[in-house]
Amino acid sequence: MEYLTGVAVLGALSPPSNSSHSQPLPLGPIAVKSPEPTRPDDPLDPISPAFDAAFDQCFGLIAFAMNRHLIDHMIRATRELDVDFESLVIWGLLSHLNVAHLVPPGTAPRSTLDERGRFSGESPGYRPQRLRDLEQISRLPRETIRRKLVKLEEMGYVRRIDDGWLFSREPIEPRLREFNRETLRRTLALHSEVRRLLVAGYSQHLRDRATKPED
Repeated sequence: MEYLTGVAVLGALSPPSNSSHSQPLPLGPIAVKSPEPTRPDDPLDPISPAFDAAFDQCFGLIAFAMNRHLIDHMIRATRELDVDFESLVIWGLLSHLNVAHLVPPGTAPRSTLDERGRFSGESPGYRPQRLRDLEQISRLPRETIRRKLVKLEEMGYVRRIDDGWLFSREPIEPRLREFNRETLRRTLALHSEVRRLLVAGYSQHLRDRATKPED
């Protein structure tokens, strides 16, 4: 979505949990997995054994590519949208939580968006977020969040209502739309690069297995 500027950095946040295991952030599902791999030998199927073998074979290159993409996104966002890193996280988190319930997996564009690809109306069912909500998920100090939101409000990026905080789309939309257009181009380039690495990694895995002496 064109307004979710911080979506690429959300995965770096640690959700609050009493468990030692990592739990997903309450931002809505990213994808739906099938219960079984469609092809066990397909390195592009995330739940295939071939995927794990391919990933392990070229882990360093994939990690480098993904980290480069993530850092590039964050630096571009701070420079082109005139915000600091903490404000970027808070703004992105707020905008995502405002609308996550409106975009379940498989949502068709016209069921939620208008002819310009925007959520219909000024605040069509957005869920305001309070400081404690943002504090709980981001683990940033509440005063830091409040101060950053006030600054974002002055810039016209967010607005405050009685029930909490909402992102504002009109003042920033032209810049944000073009920023996300370029982000999508770069994300698709990353997608192509990672697919290439996985295919190459699995081919190397098969060659290594074929030449490995039997015990």
